[in-house]
Amino acid sequence: MTRQRRFHRTGLVLAAAFVDIFAMRFLAAVVTVILIASPAHSFSRQHCLNLTKAITDAMNRRDAASIVQITGDFEKECAGIVDQRRLAKMIGTQADALVDLSEAKQAIATADRCLRIESLADCHLAKGRALILLRRTDEARKSLRTTKRLAGVEILRASSKVKEAASELDRELWNADREKYRAYTRAADWALAFLATRKYHKTQSPQISSGTGIVISENGRVLTNYHVVNHCRSIDVFSGGKLFRASLRASDKKTDFAVLETGAHFTSVATFRAGTAEVGEPVAVIGFPLQGILSSGGTVSFGHISALAGIANDWQKLQISAPVQPGNSGGPLFDQGGLLLGVVVQKLDALKVARITGDVPQNINFAIKAEVAHLFLAANGIQVHTAQRQRPLANTELSRAGKELTVLIRCTH
Repeated sequence: MTRQRRFHRTGLVLAAAFVDIFAMRFLAAVVTVILIASPAHSFSRQHCLNLTKAITDAMNRRDAASIVQITGDFEKECAGIVDQRRLAKMIGTQADALVDLSEAKQAIATADRCLRIESLADCHLAKGRALILLRRTDEARKSLRTTKRLAGVEILRASSKVKEAASELDRELWNADREKYRAYTRAADWALAFLATRKYHKTQSPQISSGTGIVISENGRVLTNYHVVNHCRSIDVFSGGKLFRASLRASDKKTDFAVLETGAHFTSVATFRAGTAEVGEPVAVIGFPLQGILSSGGTVSFGHISALAGIANDWQKLQISAPVQPGNSGGPLFDQGGLLLGVVVQKLDALKVARITGDVPQNINFAIKAEVAHLFLAANGIQVHTAQRQRPLANTELSRAGKELTVLIRCTH
C-alpha cells in the first residue's frame, strides 16, 4: 500500500488543489443528476440517472475503483441518451479516478477517449496528472496549459450565464460550473509550478514512497508496517509540521511490523484496546494516502468491522469496510472510543478482482489486529498503553484526537 515516487520530494504542494478538484467533480456529478432527471421519464433515461447517482455516491465515499466501474457502465449504456458533452465529462471523471488508483497509462487512454468526443478542460487535467506520474513532463505541461486555456473560456461563459439566468436554480448550476473551472485553473497552476521547481534526471532520481505511522511512546517511537520502510536508504517522519530523521528500532517481515526511533517528544500516544474486536463494530481509519494528490494534512474514513479474519481465514487480520488507499499502510484503525484496534495493512485489488469476476468488490480492506502488534512490541521489549473499551466519541472528536498520534512516513530508496 505504499506508493512509489520518482521525485526528490512527494509533491505535497499539489494536495490542496487536487482535493479542491475532487469536490468540484462531486458537484459536477450532482449537476448531471439534475440535467438527466429534467426531460423525459423513459426507462433508459432513468437507468442513466441511477448510474449517475451511484457515481455521486462513490465520489462521496472516495471509492475510486467503483467510480471507474460505474462510469464505464455509464459510457457504454448511456452514450445515446445524454448529450456528448456530458458523456465526455463522465469519461473525464473516470480518467481522474484511474489517476487516483495510480493507473496512469489507463488514465491517459481514457482521457484521450474523452478528448476524441470533445476537448474539455476536465479531460486535459486528468491527462496532465497522469503524465506527471509517468514523468512525461513536456506532455504534462502541454495538457496543463491547455486545461488553463479551456477553463478560462468556460469561466467566462459561466459568468455570462450567471448574469442571464432566468431562475435561481439556473444561476446556482452555472455558478457551480464556474467554481469548478476555477478549481481546475488553480490545480493546473499548482501542477505547473510543481514541475517548474524540479530538475528531472531520469538516471539519478531516487524513488520515494510514503506510508503512515502510529505514535506509541512519548519518547519518539513510531509503529508502522515493515513493507513501508523496507529497503529505505533514509526514513523521514513528519508530525506537527516538523520533520524527524528516523532509524529502524525493530522489524519483522512475517508479521509486517516495524518500529522507528525518531528522537521526537510526543504528547499524544496510541492506547491499545484490551479485548478483541467485534463484527459490525464501527471503526475509523486515519492516514496519509495518495500523497501529492489528497490532503497533506491526512484523511479520515469511517466504516465497520466486516470479519474477524483476512484472506484465506488469516486470523491475524481484520476485514474492514472503511475506505483505504495507497499510503494508508501502517496507519491506525481506531474503535469509537479512540483506542487502537489494528494497523492498516492492505486493500483488495478491486480492478484485478473485477477483471476476473466481472464485478467490483466494495470496500474490502484489511488491518492487522492490535493484539498481534502488541505481541511483536513485547517481543522487542517495547511497552505500550492499554485500556478497556471506553465511551464512544463524536466523529469530529475522534478524528482530531487520532490525527495527533498519526504521522506521515517518507522512505527514500
